[in-house]
Amino acid sequence: MAMEMRNFQLRLEATAYMHLQRTKLAIFINTVEWWFIREFSESARHQARYASDLKLCGGAAMKQISCDQEGNRM
Repeated sequence: MAMEMRNFQLRLEATAYMHLQRTKLAIFINTVEWWFIREFSESARHQARYASDLKLCGGAAMKQISCDQEGNRM
């Protein structure tokens, strides 16, 4: 009887440990995914801003656009 209880306890601990590891992995994957989405969306925003700056400046005849410290047009 004691051996069965010990086996049950070990299985329970192993299951809890596996769930903990899966949770940690899921959190890590979500964090990496969030970072990639943030980086690529910021990159896309900067590219769109650059394209609109080219249109504003007449393409080839570019003039200097003044920006504040954050890089936003003034």
